[in-house]
Amino acid sequence: MTESPREFDELRLRELSLARCNELLSEVELEELSAILRSSAEARRNFRELTAVHAQLGWERGGKDTVASLLDSPCLEESLQLELQRAPVAATTPTWSLALSLCLLVGVLGAGLLFWHNAGQPEPQLSHVTPPITRTVGTIAALRDGSHWSFGRPGGDNTDAVHPGDTLWLKRGALELRLITDTSMHVEAPAIVQVLSKDRVRLINGNIKVDVPDGAEGFAVESDSVEVIDLGTSFSVGVADEQTDVVVFEGEVNLKLQSKTRKGKNGPEQVVRHFHTGDAVRVSSDGTFSRIVEVRDSPIGIENDEGVEEALIASVKDNNVREDHWKFYHIVPGGMDEDVLAFVDRRGHQWNGATQAGMPGYLIGGDLVRTFNDDKATDDLVIRLQLAEPATVYVLLDERVSRPAWLIESFEDTGDDVGIDQGFTGGTGGPPSIGPGKSIEHRMNVWKQVVPQAGEVLLGPNGEVLRKDYRGTSVRANMYGIVAVPLAAD
Repeated sequence: MTESPREFDELRLRELSLARCNELLSEVELEELSAILRSSAEARRNFRELTAVHAQLGWERGGKDTVASLLDSPCLEESLQLELQRAPVAATTPTWSLALSLCLLVGVLGAGLLFWHNAGQPEPQLSHVTPPITRTVGTIAALRDGSHWSFGRPGGDNTDAVHPGDTLWLKRGALELRLITDTSMHVEAPAIVQVLSKDRVRLINGNIKVDVPDGAEGFAVESDSVEVIDLGTSFSVGVADEQTDVVVFEGEVNLKLQSKTRKGKNGPEQVVRHFHTGDAVRVSSDGTFSRIVEVRDSPIGIENDEGVEEALIASVKDNNVREDHWKFYHIVPGGMDEDVLAFVDRRGHQWNGATQAGMPGYLIGGDLVRTFNDDKATDDLVIRLQLAEPATVYVLLDERVSRPAWLIESFEDTGDDVGIDQGFTGGTGGPPSIGPGKSIEHRMNVWKQVVPQAGEVLLGPNGEVLRKDYRGTSVRANMYGIVAVPLAAD
């Protein structure tokens, strides 16, 4: 190929180079960039300058702790390094630029930066490099009327397009932030979220719920306390008062933080903890982990036309103090219905009508407490259900267990049943069926207690397994479910 020192699209080169550094380059665009570099010595010089600026900005912004990540910069992908190494360098290339590019190519970023200051050469003038050409990494859509957000861009440019480095300030309402990887985030006001790239955000304040699709694993949420790394999951992160709350609704995550006590050769050792479906943990600024006992889908105060009305279920607590026990109770106001998840730690178990006639009408729309099925064999369990107003409390007990004493003493059997569709783990092993009376593996007996005034209701352990299989082994049973309905409505 005959190369020219000048015949290339300089604007296009800058666009492709910066897109490469931000990991936004497609395979076709990568080949286009390689072709430009092969065609022109001047293009190679410009490419070196652009990547040098990108590396220097990362150094100055992140400090020395970011050196390791800069050494693996996507600007210097292996194919592009080879392109630069085998292509001749123009004689007009300034000494500082050539030295810096060589340092970058061999991965010695620190030496390159020292060279700028100590080699006796005048510092490079980078003012001729044009501002980065911004790529969109996601979009925003309001989920409520009146939602208001800002990116703090010059001129008040608050469109629905999200760019790398944007800091989203959600002042009112709720919105969905959807990235080009199809990872979606539900953001509730007030919140401040910095979008670092298509697969990483930093949560400064507020709450987000993240759903990561297959193929986008590795998405990360940073906070001052911890880094949350997705392993294929749905999870939420909340930041407030120098604490980070992480709730795993489905799948798995790794939590990564710097140890405050253990030191390695290169500074504090990194601590990685693994969490699964149904786990909820709080990480303090000093790296302490503690269990979050309850999670609710909406705030305690529910707004209506007459002001703020207190939620029916004020809190759910238990006496679990087991080491490495992180399971939470999920309070879902108005959440009881056909085909809703029954437990926080089972992917496919759903409540359904035991027959095609459907579940008892008095349960529909009740406040649901999703318990954790792993607690079905805890003999000394005590659950404290705090009610904010008079209510009827329903316990849904597996028909395969004995009736525990606390239930017989304080509750009465309604004679009604609901069904459990165990979906992935029962029957055919496929996904749960839709609708009442379909793919019902087991029945749950409905018991009730009328609570005439606000206060605490005590619930005890699950009943003992009654049934045995043909080998004499106890047949497994489910943990009970909890539903509360305002007394007036019931």
